[in-house]
Amino acid sequence: MPEQLVPLLALTAALFFGGAGNAVRQAVQHVDSQVASMLSILATFGIFVLLMPTWFEADDWRNPAVWVFALNGLIHPVLSRFLAYEANRRIGATVAASFDATSPLFAAAIAVLMLGERVDLLVALGTCLTVLGVAWLYWNPARVPSLMKAALLFATGAALIRAVNNNVSAFGLGLLPNPVMGACISFGVSLLASTVLFAVRTRRGTLGVPPRAGVLWCLAAGSLSGVAVICLNTALWLGDVVIVAPIVSAAPLFTLLIAWS
Repeated sequence: MPEQLVPLLALTAALFFGGAGNAVRQAVQHVDSQVASMLSILATFGIFVLLMPTWFEADDWRNPAVWVFALNGLIHPVLSRFLAYEANRRIGATVAASFDATSPLFAAAIAVLMLGERVDLLVALGTCLTVLGVAWLYWNPARVPSLMKAALLFATGAALIRAVNNNVSAFGLGLLPNPVMGACISFGVSLLASTVLFAVRTRRGTLGVPPRAGVLWCLAAGSLSGVAVICLNTALWLGDVVIVAPIVSAAPLFTLLIAWS
């Protein structure tokens, strides 16, 4: 039964990531990408802390997987969210989503090489169709030539880091079957790193006080992402990366549907 929940959990993660995408669109109109990512990470981390009574086990902190999740936090979400938000700001959500759709391909390749997962023909076909479907829906060739470098640097970078995160999380959850704790550790490290960067920038006088609207949109994005991350990590704990990643990559479709509604 638990394995049968994997597609539903992954789809739920995609839904909430999609909702967060709309909030991000609004947030980056008011605050810069680094501040937006820091505030959203804060909100996501807050969700995990509020849920601490449901997942906290003192013995789990002695598990070596704690260091796996901590190291993961040095790049995700602190770097992946910044790159994704900056891509959204610079090249728009449509082109960014086209490049972000490549994440399942990276994730599947890493899962096969590093985790020893197997990809059958049906899974491979489904992954390719998902990637192509999202890319086709969002692709705008007229805008690509002048924006290609930015897209490759920011959007594809974010997709690659997310793919690495999926596999690192799956590996860590194999050692420590506590999805929320694993996410809490990674996001805690990322929050510390992004806060230090924010403090340095503030001290240099390069930042002002973020407007209230921007703060609220960032917190909304982070809260929605918090629910999504819990579903994602639980799916990675119960299932394989090659199954979970393609389903979660459908998030831009939900972003579009929510925007239309």
